[in-house]
Amino acid sequence: MTEKHSFVFITMILIFMLILFDNCASENGLSKRKVSADTLFFGKSGGFANLAETYALDENGRVYKEVGGELQEMHKIRKAAILEINQKLDSLDIESLELQETGNMTWFIEVRSDTLSNKVTWTGSTDHPGIKELYKILVNTLQKE
Repeated sequence: MTEKHSFVFITMILIFMLILFDNCASENGLSKRKVSADTLFFGKSGGFANLAETYALDENGRVYKEVGGELQEMHKIRKAAILEINQKLDSLDIESLELQETGNMTWFIEVRSDTLSNKVTWTGSTDHPGIKELYKILVNTLQKE
């Protein structure tokens, strides 16, 4: 095999591997799957670099992290944790809560379902301890149990 043929052969193998890897990676993300009907998005943005972190929790307890515009599954949480989060959401009446603060650092929680969507945002100086408590519970879901 000549050097030119070797280069073409290796290039074709690399292209094949990239295509194969791309297809496998998108299967783990949500680009080819639908997010469940009831999904909770949460995260923060801002700061010196204006970076955003976005996570999602679906009704079945699957936790996702947004990477490159796609949600990639991290792990699944226990049903007891899902119940605690749902109780906190109900007590805050998150579906109708109106909280739209922005600042250098802004945190958010967004609930989406087939029938509604509501996003609340707040800063570190917000006077709403319930939303901060819910966010802390949500952040705890990021740790694998």
